[in-house]
Amino acid sequence: MAQARVRVTRRHLNEQVAAIIRQRIISLEFPPGERLIVDTLASEINVSMTPVREGLKELVSEGLVSYNGKSYSVFNPSRAEIEDIFRIRTALEQLAVVQATGSMSADEVGKLREDYLQSSGGGTPSIDAQIASDRLIHDAICRHSRNERLQSLIKPLQEQTWLVKRWLYTQTDTGELMSVINDEHLTILERMAAQDGPGAEEVLKRHLITGQEAIMKLFRDGNLLQ
Repeated sequence: MAQARVRVTRRHLNEQVAAIIRQRIISLEFPPGERLIVDTLASEINVSMTPVREGLKELVSEGLVSYNGKSYSVFNPSRAEIEDIFRIRTALEQLAVVQATGSMSADEVGKLREDYLQSSGGGTPSIDAQIASDRLIHDAICRHSRNERLQSLIKPLQEQTWLVKRWLYTQTDTGELMSVINDEHLTILERMAAQDGPGAEEVLKRHLITGQEAIMKLFRDGNLLQ
C-alpha cells in the first residue's frame, strides 16, 4: 500500500522557520539587539523570504523579536522595560490564577502538582529544565483561566520573561533561587487545591516579585549580558 504523501503547507513552513529563529535567539546565537536581516536568514535557512517574514511576524507577536516598521531585531529590553513587563504580567496573572482556581478541580490540581514534581525533581536541573517546569505551572494557570483574551495578553509577557531568565541565569548559580521558586510553585498549587483564590493570588504575586528581584539583581550597568 502506497504511503500517503505528506503535504507541507506554507503555514507549516512559516512555523518551521519561526522555530529555527526562535532557537537561535534562545541559544544566544542571535544575542539581544541583534538585527535580523530577512534575505540573510532566507539564504541561511534555504527558503524564500516570504516564510522568513511570516516567521518573524510570529516571533514579534510572541515578544521575542522587535519590529520598528523597517527592520527586525532580537528583543533587547532596558531595565525599565523589564520592570514594566513584570508589573503588567503580575497584575494579569493574579487575575488568571483566581479564575483558574475557580475552574480547576482538586484532581486537576493534583495531576498538575504530580507533573510538576516529576519535571522539577532530581538533582540540579539545567536552565532548560528550570524554564520548562516554570512553563508547566504558568501555562496551566493561563489555560485554566478559561479566558482567551487574558491568555493572549499574558503570553508575550511570559515569553519575554522566560527569554531574559534564560539569558541571565546562565551567568550565575541558581540553585538557591530555584529552591525558593519551587516552594512558591507548590504553595500556589496548595492554595488552588483548597479553592483559595485570594491565597493563590497572594502567593503568585510574591512569586513573580521573587523572579523580578532575581533578574534585576543580575541586570548590571544597563546590559543583559556581561
